[in-house]
This record gives sequence, C-alpha cells and structure tokens, in this order.
Amino acid sequence: MVRSSHESNGKRILVVEDGLIMARDIERRLHTMGYGVAGLAQSGEEAIRMVTHVRPDLVLMDVSLKGGMDGIQTAQKIRELMDIPVVYVTAYSDDGTLGRARATNPFGYVLKPFEEKELRTTIEMALYRHGLDRQLRESEQRYRMLSELTGSFAYSLAIAPDGTTHVEWVTEAFERLTGLSASAIIQHHDYVHPEDADRPAQRMKKLLAGEGTVQEYRIRLRDGSYQWVRDHAHPVPRKQGEPLRVTGSVQDITQRKTAEDLAQEGVKLRGDRDSAIGGHVLSAGRRVLLLLECGMSAPGPKDDEAAELADHVRQLIHIQSVVYASGRGPAASFGKNVKNVVADAFRRAGAGRMTYTVEAGSIDAGQDTLVDLLLIVNGLVVHSLHGGAGSGRKGTVDVSVRTEANGAIVIGVDDENPAGGKELDAKKPKNPSVRFVQELVDGLHGKIEILKGEGTAVRVRIPKPACGG
Repeated sequence: MVRSSHESNGKRILVVEDGLIMARDIERRLHTMGYGVAGLAQSGEEAIRMVTHVRPDLVLMDVSLKGGMDGIQTAQKIRELMDIPVVYVTAYSDDGTLGRARATNPFGYVLKPFEEKELRTTIEMALYRHGLDRQLRESEQRYRMLSELTGSFAYSLAIAPDGTTHVEWVTEAFERLTGLSASAIIQHHDYVHPEDADRPAQRMKKLLAGEGTVQEYRIRLRDGSYQWVRDHAHPVPRKQGEPLRVTGSVQDITQRKTAEDLAQEGVKLRGDRDSAIGGHVLSAGRRVLLLLECGMSAPGPKDDEAAELADHVRQLIHIQSVVYASGRGPAASFGKNVKNVVADAFRRAGAGRMTYTVEAGSIDAGQDTLVDLLLIVNGLVVHSLHGGAGSGRKGTVDVSVRTEANGAIVIGVDDENPAGGKELDAKKPKNPSVRFVQELVDGLHGKIEILKGEGTAVRVRIPKPACGG
C-alpha cells in the first residue's frame, strides 16, 4: 500500500493499479489537476481495506488487476460497502468486459492510453453526477419521512422515452391509506373515477414537457369507495435519451372536498325557489368545514382527539336533522332538544357516576341559530365530561338555557371540576371541541365568560340581534 499527500482542491482519489509505473503516472497527473491522492493500491483486497480506512471521494479502478479479485469484482464490493463513485481505467474495450463493467453502475470509463484532458473531464463528471445522485437520495428520504409524519404519501416514477412507466418506490402510507398496491399509481384507467379520467393524461403531458403539475382527482379504494386526492408531481432534469424521473406527493382531501361540495350545493339551492332549504344546506356545510378546520389546526392530533372530532361530526348531523326536520316548530321543542343533547353526551361518554340537570324552555330564534345553540351546549357538556367520566369521578353537570328581559340568550354549564376552566381559554382554546364552540359563539357575536371557584361555571351570552336566525 502506497500513500500520497499533496496540496489539492479538497477531493481525494484512490488509485487502484497493479502497475507501479502507471500508478505513479496517474498520481502525477492527478496532482497536476489539483486532486489529492488518498493512496495507491495494487490489488483488489488492498483497495477494499484502503477504501474503508481513508474514505476517498472517488476510486480510479484498473479493470485487469492481478490476484484473487479483478477490478470489476473489486468495484462491486466497494459499492456494497460504501457510497463512493468508481471510474474504470482499462485497456480493454471488448463487449464482454464492458458488459461486466456496466453491471456495476460505474461513473465513467477511461481507455488506456489516455490524455490528461480526457481523465480530468471524466473525473469531474463522475464527481458531479455522484453529488446530484446523493442530493436526490437525501431529498427522497426526507420526502418519505415527511409523508409518513403527515399522513400523505410520496412516490417516484420512471418514464421511458417510449412512454412506458414503472413505480420506483412509494411510501408505506399509500397502501395504508388506500388499501391499494403501488401499481395503482400508474394504472389510472382502473382506479381513477371516470369523470376525472382526463386529468392523469393532462398530468402526464405536462410532466413529459418538463413542467410540474398539481391535479385533484378521485381514486377508487379497495372497498369500492372513492377518495379525493391532491397530487403534486415534479419532473427531475434528465439527459437526452434517459428515462424521465418524477417525484411526487399525494394528500387526502376528501373531507375538504365534501365540505366544499355541501357549501356549493347550498349556494345553488339558495338561488332557487327553495331558498330556505338552500340556506340550511349552506349553514350545514359551513359548520362541517368549521369543525374540520378546528380539528386540523391542532398540532399533531392524537387518536383520542380524532375520535372526539368524529363524534362531534355525528352529533352535528343529528342535531341539524332534528331541527331542520321539525318544520316551523323547532323553537317550541328547543327545551326538549337540549335535554336530548345532554343525555346523548352522557351516554356517549359512559359517564358512570356523574349526573346532570337541565333547565331549558322554548327560544325565540331561527332554525340556524337554534342549531348553533344546541351545538354549543353539546360542546360545553362534552368538555365537562372530558377526563371526568373515564376516571370514575363523581359530580353533577348543571345545564341551563334562558332568555333575559332584553332578549339575549344565556347558556350556562356548571360542573364540579375546578380544573375544567383551564382549557376554556377564550383567546387560546386548547382542543378542537373548545375551538369549535368558540367559533360558533363568535359567529353569533356572543361572549364566553368563565367563573372559577370550587368548580367551573361557563356562561355564554348571545345578544338579541344575533338570535333571529
């Protein structure tokens, strides 16, 4: 083993050459170019030992080494051990030798005898290409990690010049979220909703033209249902004749699209003669979207928060169906509906040793306002039960809804948990349920007041002008 030290441009090259005279000549030329020489190895075994010890930036490998390993076998071993580019130096250009060499994915060839300019160009291109490959791998790794953390998934495709496409990799989140195999990413004719079938074709056309693209479309899941996705795809620069590589990320946007469709349907209906029905649908869409936004804004939502959010969506749908189906009589039955909402909240929470009281009568307000009031009652009761029901804590939750002389509506929810007010910070609510209540109160131009003592007392005051519905 021969070591070398010389002032260089920071890149160090290991020379593997069993002819000492040729090795010294290559060393001299490298020094002239400004490269450092990490060492001179005369056999494959020696080269492998030096690679792991000196960690060069590039290896110049003679193909026809003497000993138990030739240059091609040595390069293959180096590739298995470390991420170091290899450039072959060989006097052989027959198809058999070149075929074996290509199988090791080298970063270049230099045929003996060679000119210094040829050697310099080959080394520079090899180092540049290796740097790009490393950046791409690191970017893909970050992409995969980010997609796993956010619930979306990432992928990489290769598109041949003839249009043939195959999946290079896709993160595990894809199968977990869709139940489909990786091939579904490119088999759009089988999995994309018929109404969206032209969008993948438009996407492919832009990618082949070197343009990034964002497409929203529906894919069919394993159970036959459809899921809305937002697909961001970006082509990677390539040389002429090489396959086009595409990296992308996909997010599930089903909830947002559903809420948007519901709101748009309300806008359409409002322009028709059934404007009252359209207003209800529009209000329903607004609440669903608001509830989803309150949940999605939570930093790193946990499973219990997601379950609570889903429970609120179910209760929202139930309350709206009860109020809107009652025709012109929801105000008279408001007190009964409040009792049912509180009872349902206790049943869902498995409240055990906790009990409740309810005082509520008729309220002079429109249907939309009545829905919001019932949702506020539900949210505050759920908050009171949070943590208390499962712990076996005793206590009573007192709920009241009354109208003051000036026409304002006051909702009161009192419980015996002094810590209950901590999360009811009107300025910075701490969970999706409380944020939803705060947004509803703000929409009615109301205020929340928290009275802390031996327990927690919450008062929500809605002014009369906001109660017309």
